Amino acid sequence: MPSSNHKHSRQIIGVTANYRKDHCQDSSLKVVEELLKSINENTTNVRNLYITYVLLALYILLIVGGTNDEQLLKDSSIAVPFLSNVNLPVSRFYLWTPWIFLFVHIDLLLLFKLLASKLHVFTDQLDRLSYTQSIDVRRRVYGSPFTYWLAGEHSDRFSLLITGIVVWSSLFALPLVTFSALQVGFLPYHSSFITTTQQIVFSVDTLALIWFWPRLAGLTGQNTLTWWLFNRETPSLLRRLITLTNAHSYQANPHKTKVRSSCGGLCPTISFLVILLMQGFVWVVATLPG
Repeated sequence: MPSSNHKHSRQIIGVTANYRKDHCQDSSLKVVEELLKSINENTTNVRNLYITYVLLALYILLIVGGTNDEQLLKDSSIAVPFLSNVNLPVSRFYLWTPWIFLFVHIDLLLLFKLLASKLHVFTDQLDRLSYTQSIDVRRRVYGSPFTYWLAGEHSDRFSLLITGIVVWSSLFALPLVTFSALQVGFLPYHSSFITTTQQIVFSVDTLALIWFWPRLAGLTGQNTLTWWLFNRETPSLLRRLITLTNAHSYQANPHKTKVRSSCGGLCPTISFLVILLMQGFVWVVATLPG
């Protein structure tokens, strides 16, 4: 009789545990569905600014590539993007464009930070769901590279790598290249004031990247500088250079995968090194003689 009672008690405990688990999953599913709706709405708004930002960067690079020494010497006029029948002298274009692009980039980083905070909560809630539920929800994440990279359903490492490279290239590398191209393209004009202004804008943007980037990746409990230099999820630097992957490891159960922490497939150490090298180029190499 005691044995029978003990067996019956274990059955009751098992049923109770399963009920609690199912109830917890149902509650998490409701939270996830609400977050998914909010994330998809925000992604649509952010995507519009993201497209504007990329087009603006490409326009600036085209203008810089098409500006010759004669235009600089004559201070010829250049058409202003998105404004018809508005022209600026070359010198004013190279003076004001860095500030405009800086504003757009920081505004975009701020919107992505707000979106990333929701995505990190979203992925944490997904870990409480069953594997089937998690995959189903991930497949309904809106098709933006950033949201897809942080919370989308990746069938293989290659898709994650490509998405990471797109995110890193557009949000991190593109502004550094654009600002440095503006400075190099204007050097023949020999204006120390405008060149110094461009250098200052470049430094402000890199400081913004240093602050925002860890928070896009979900910085928790770490100092910003510590995250960049001694990220605990960054193992061998050599392995990062070879594999171009970060601390994202695929486990037996893919829906348990945590958020990507290096933003763009390169570890924080490499990204920080890129910033230092670009700062050296802008302040030491691409300067006026004397």
